[in-house]
Amino acid sequence: MVQTHVVDIALVLSTKTASFVVKRSQKVFAGSGQGNFRTLEEVQRKLQNRFGIVRTKELVQPQAPALNQDYVDMLDKGGVNRTLRVNRSESHIRQWSSYMHCMEMLDEFEEFQGARYNVVLRMREDLDVLFPVDFHNLLQHIGGSNLVVQHCDSWGGINDKIAILRRDYALEYFLTPFERFYLRPAEMLHTTSPLRVKNPETFLRKTYQLEGFTVFFLEADKLLAVPVRRMSSKETCYPLGIRSFKCLRKQLGVPGANRLLHAKCSE
Repeated sequence: MVQTHVVDIALVLSTKTASFVVKRSQKVFAGSGQGNFRTLEEVQRKLQNRFGIVRTKELVQPQAPALNQDYVDMLDKGGVNRTLRVNRSESHIRQWSSYMHCMEMLDEFEEFQGARYNVVLRMREDLDVLFPVDFHNLLQHIGGSNLVVQHCDSWGGINDKIAILRRDYALEYFLTPFERFYLRPAEMLHTTSPLRVKNPETFLRKTYQLEGFTVFFLEADKLLAVPVRRMSSKETCYPLGIRSFKCLRKQLGVPGANRLLHAKCSE
């Protein structure tokens, strides 16, 4: 018996804000070419033919959000001055504040549907899923408080580009990073956990561990989503660092990793 799933999509996007994690000239969404950005309405129409409910939310992000200075001081990146630490911290809290809007839309969807979802998948909008995903097998890992993430690019913590979890734990997943950043920072600094917070990945891992999540890392051949860019030639490329490539080579083997290397961004 074939099991089917209804998939609804909520898009929380900031299209009018100058602050981007990557340069605007490199940002690509929904198959658009360089400098050719789709409006929210165009994206919604593109996806509605393939999924259930598709709704969008225009998110206006603050240019200079309030920061937790303890978090800024915790960031550990060689050669990074304080100005860059502040800029990175602002990008991080913008992302985590957008999580809360995802939770709001999830509640709205369920009220409209009159039913509760089983599984929630959150991902960045600029990702390319490089291999087919066996969702039937993937759902076997989503039990209890499991938080399913991909292994590579974890930087000692959690790769925040894509995550899958049971609906029952969505509230904690979406709201806790924002809450701990502002309201409970001391718990991140003074706990018995050996994990030291030094980047957003370790911040998220420690946050979710303290919240009782069990993090389940999937190997690259089971789940691999990486940021995609388009070069001036309009060819697709992937901004992979050397550490990312080494991880992929270990998990995919040399031939599989080399295919990605050939599409590595060089501009």
